[in-house]
Order: sequence, then C-alpha cells, then structure tokens
Amino acid sequence: MFNSRKAIFLIAIFFLILSGVFDFVSYFISIPIASILLIFYDRKSFNQLDYRLLTTFVLFFIAVGCFSQSEGVAHFLKHQFDTERQTLLISILLSQVISNVPAAILASPFTNHIEALFYGVNIGGLGTLIASLANLIGFKIFKLYYPQETNHYLKSFTVINVLFLTAFVVVFLLLI
Repeated sequence: MFNSRKAIFLIAIFFLILSGVFDFVSYFISIPIASILLIFYDRKSFNQLDYRLLTTFVLFFIAVGCFSQSEGVAHFLKHQFDTERQTLLISILLSQVISNVPAAILASPFTNHIEALFYGVNIGGLGTLIASLANLIGFKIFKLYYPQETNHYLKSFTVINVLFLTAFVVVFLLLI
C-alpha cells in the first residue's frame, strides 16, 4: 500500500541532499540533517547498511582528494589532459582503476576539455567491476541472491562490459 506521508518525507530528504549537491546548502548542513531525520524516521535501515561498501566510497573520495593535492601527482596529471583525445582516453583508463566518479573528480582540475572528460568517465563506467561503484553494488546484490553463480556472472559481466567499452571508445575516438 502506498504511504503518501512516507513518500513526501523521503522526497523532502532527497531534495535536501540534492540542495547540497547543487551548493544551495552546504554539505556540512544538508547531510547531517538528512542523516538525523532518517535515523529518527527509520533506525532499522541504518542497521542494514553495508558499512564496508560505504567506507569504500568514502575512502575513494578521500584518496582522490589526497592524490590531487600531491605535487608530484598534480604535475604528472597536468600534462596528461592536453587534448580532447588524451582526456577521453586517460579518463577511461582512470575509471577502470579508481572508478568513474572519483576519476572525474581527480581529472577535472587538470583539463579544459570537460566534454571529453564527461564522455570518458561515462564510457569508463564500463569495463572492470570497479569502473563504476554502481557495478560493485549490483555485484554485491547479485552475490547475495545467487552465490553459486558468482563466477559465471563475473565472466559474463566482464565480457559484455569490455565489448561495450571497446565499441564506445571506437565511436568516440572517431567523433573527436
């Protein structure tokens, strides 16, 4: 049964978080308020969170912040994004190693080719399991429900993703 009060409350929290994403409200205000409201609203949900996965997300972003502040890394990265083609390819490669959203955050200060970066990190979400943190979430869910089929899933996932990754790289290299 649809609970309209619950839907309105959760939509309001969604917009509070979204206001932090778009800098209408500081993250330091929107996230704690949203967390507190959710804790009071549904404390059981916080017991079901995958804190290891959440920690992985947080550590990815902390690591990216530290890397981009490192003088050696900054000097190296500054020269990797000189052209649209380089930006596309390097952002795809970075996505395969550190995931596409952290790759976008890491690369964005070092390039003026934002459109190529946008395409690169989106295409870069294909490929390896780690290329998109959403892939990791999907894999964890699959593994929970079908633990015996994990190896088959990983093989199929990888083949399909590499095929699509290759196709998109070829298409976008022709466009740039």
